[in-house]
Amino acid sequence: MYQLSVCIPTYNREPLLRLLLDNLLKQRSIDHVQIVVSDNASTDNTTEMVRSFQQDHNNVKYLRSETNRGPDANYLRAVDGSDANYCWLFGSDDLPQPGIIEIMLEIVATDAFDIMLFPRIWCDYRMNPLRVDELFSNGDFVLDTGSERELVAYFDRATSIMALFSYLSSIVVSRKRWIDAGTVDQYIGTAYVHSAKLFQIMRQVAKIAYFSNPCVLCRGDNDHFMQHGFYHRARIDFAGFERLIDDYFPEKLVNDAAKGVVRREYTLLRLLQVAALSEQNEVQELLTYVKKYHYDKPTLKVISKARNPLVRFLMKSALPFGKSVWWMQAKLRHKSKILEAFERNTSN
Repeated sequence: MYQLSVCIPTYNREPLLRLLLDNLLKQRSIDHVQIVVSDNASTDNTTEMVRSFQQDHNNVKYLRSETNRGPDANYLRAVDGSDANYCWLFGSDDLPQPGIIEIMLEIVATDAFDIMLFPRIWCDYRMNPLRVDELFSNGDFVLDTGSERELVAYFDRATSIMALFSYLSSIVVSRKRWIDAGTVDQYIGTAYVHSAKLFQIMRQVAKIAYFSNPCVLCRGDNDHFMQHGFYHRARIDFAGFERLIDDYFPEKLVNDAAKGVVRREYTLLRLLQVAALSEQNEVQELLTYVKKYHYDKPTLKVISKARNPLVRFLMKSALPFGKSVWWMQAKLRHKSKILEAFERNTSN
């Protein structure tokens, strides 16, 4: 029935989801796009709010669980419940770039790609743009994943774990390929069951396209997985991707290239931040991940010293300065004409 579905898993985010639906439904050509809301048994007013949108828009589909089955199961159902050729996974607290629906429809109409990836504009909680987060170096590309060499090339080019599909709202996928990939229920609970689906597609040979035009505004400081602490959030990445990479990319060169993406995401500066905000037993576990991901010896040595409470205290004291330096570097590194144009448009 549709060429594209925007597939939105959600739980207790009624005000933010309302804003997202309102923004989507004001976009040009949105009548040709299905919007699928997969509700994980929200206890707020999500049901009533989505029903109110359905009264005026017959392209809004609402799926609701009777019990909260966890994020992973909800991610899967959001796509499984679609009636479109392509599915754009979308976080319920994010917002689409103005005019992006028309661009997406033009791309998916070609039916040329199995997976499409896009950068995001990282914003603060109030959605003020701060930087562009790119997934790969050197701009747009199209790549077939039919050989180890091509897989290594894909991972070597990646600059962020978003290339491992960590961020929902940058992903558009062929629903047929998604369904044909089969079940990945064994990865429910990792927070990255959708990555397992996409890795499965890659291993079955896929055509992946990266477009360097940002498609989404990401609401910062609203990570559901941060509620249990900073180390817990980092552990989800380390544990989840270690398992997925070892299962799907066991070949030595491909495995190391894929783990290299995580190493580039968790630089020494970021590892120090994690260690500074962790308990001693957590730092010990972090050290095991540093070894498993084959970090260099200087990094291993520095994290080893972080097991000392006094060292962690000093590191924690230096965090505000380190964070300000990181943000300054990030803004300089990621500031682009795209973001500058966006800021001009929003200020006019």
